[in-house]
Amino acid sequence: MTKIRTKSQVDLRRGFMWFFGGLVVTILTYSFASNGGGGPYVVAWGPVVVGLFLLLKGLIGVLAGDSEVAPVTEEMEATTLAGKCPSCKTRITFELKNCPTCGRHLVA
Repeated sequence: MTKIRTKSQVDLRRGFMWFFGGLVVTILTYSFASNGGGGPYVVAWGPVVVGLFLLLKGLIGVLAGDSEVAPVTEEMEATTLAGKCPSCKTRITFELKNCPTCGRHLVA
């Protein structure tokens, strides 16, 4: 069973991974270069900047009360095709574009 997340929560998670991933790469390559008597190292500023941007965007969205649901994943799409709404688990027909109970847009 998948947990439904808002776009802001997804942005926070992705931002965290990019930001700290970039920091880890930078710190590890710098420590290897300095311990070995010099040499090249990588300053992963791209992932750090993108991660910081996503972290701030997600934090602002969470604090503002974002309720927009993140895009549908493949697992959720399979549930929709099986005849249940991925949000509220209401039984639905295949012709519907929106769930009659919660109003979620359904992928055909």
